[in-house]
Amino acid sequence: MWPWARSFVCIEVKIKLKNKQQEKEFLFIDESRPSSSIKNVISDQKITKDQKSQERSISLEVSALVKPIAKKLGLDIWDICFSKEGQEWYLRIFVEKPEGVSIKDCETLSYAIEAPIDGLNLIQQNYHLEVSSPGLERELIKPEHFHQSMGSQIKICLTHPLENGKQEVKGALSSFDENDITLKQGKKFLKISKKDVACVKLDDFNL
Repeated sequence: MWPWARSFVCIEVKIKLKNKQQEKEFLFIDESRPSSSIKNVISDQKITKDQKSQERSISLEVSALVKPIAKKLGLDIWDICFSKEGQEWYLRIFVEKPEGVSIKDCETLSYAIEAPIDGLNLIQQNYHLEVSSPGLERELIKPEHFHQSMGSQIKICLTHPLENGKQEVKGALSSFDENDITLKQGKKFLKISKKDVACVKLDDFNL
């Protein structure tokens, strides 16, 4: 089991300007806040299908480029996301390793991938490059995330309340497939259909 609850939220942020006239950098470490708290609130603007397709395409191409670089540095890629929030574009790269991610890891990877990403010439917009650990209460998105989290305490946020009025359920991840997620709650098992799931996160505060 990865030591997620004990890892820092380490992040390096670079504002990449396409005219290359200016580049601002700053570093910070936050030991307590969950990863969701380092994200800006997404505005209510309408996102077109073309934009979503572009975001997915860039995320996948950057992932293919960055993964082998990260591997050489002893890091694994948890997730890569390119998205627009308000008027700003963000390329977020979340990394992990068994002993926990340090700010030096984030900094080293950031410098290692900067030129290769620019060389792809994929991103035409000014954007913020963020390299960080996933932090506390990381969201489980990919099948490998669920595989790594088997037996761990998780919480599932639902798209609509259950009969008891609750819109969040917790338990140990017992199993999952393309249709359902099963939690173990004491001696009982609860199966949740994925179509009713808004998000799934590790429950780091219920270890």
